[in-house]
Amino acid sequence: MQFKQGDGTNYTMATLAHLDFNIVNCGSAAQNLTAVVVDFYFLTGTALTSPTMSCYSFTGTGGCTVVSGAFAPFTPKPGADEVMKISFTSGTIAAGGSVDLHTHLFNSTSAGTFDETTFYSYTAADTSYSDSTKITLYVNGALVWGTVP
Repeated sequence: MQFKQGDGTNYTMATLAHLDFNIVNCGSAAQNLTAVVVDFYFLTGTALTSPTMSCYSFTGTGGCTVVSGAFAPFTPKPGADEVMKISFTSGTIAAGGSVDLHTHLFNSTSAGTFDETTFYSYTAADTSYSDSTKITLYVNGALVWGTVP
């Protein structure tokens, strides 16, 4: 699981965050994406309510139409009180291959803001893809990558 800070801007006091993921299959067989869930941990910030996730682009078959984002409260830890769960309705990653996912995390109200530099799963220095153990990846419900805060 790799991450990069989307567009080179560290959004503080913003209503959106630009997050880019590279999901890598290090195995010797193709991986069905319907079995994969990516968890990104963040702080809801000031008056953040009902966050939403928007897929900007996805290099896997089906593009953004196969990408879903859901949100769940998370027992508060430093840098995390909510988790964005990214899942897929179809597709595969070839053995040794990868797929890129570019997303925007939005606040649904213009009054609420967040500071992505405080997110557990965010690393401002990652302006090109690098391994990130602060983003978790599950296959068939089993943790296969990363550390839960």
